[in-house]
Amino acid sequence: MLVQCEYPNYHPLTALARLAHRDEVTRDPRLELEVHKAILPYVAPRLASVEATFGSPDDRRVVVTLFEDIELLDTGSAVGVQVPLLVEDARELVPLD
Repeated sequence: MLVQCEYPNYHPLTALARLAHRDEVTRDPRLELEVHKAILPYVAPRLASVEATFGSPDDRRVVVTLFEDIELLDTGSAVGVQVPLLVEDARELVPLD
């Protein structure tokens, strides 16, 4: 790339970040805001609201889980397992022993 040949340490985001912290920029709130608005989409995700839709109330279920590594006795290797902490119906609990 021609820009990298001419300016080997140049990166546009780094240049904008440096510009945002210059004294003349920080003294002008409007200019500072514009510089931050220019760099923001590249350094932080854009947040958006999403509507959650559900089917019938019978389809709803909340499960809170904890992920643990369990060592297998026969091989000595560790595997990740999902351990239910909270379930809708206690009959669904299966002992891990």
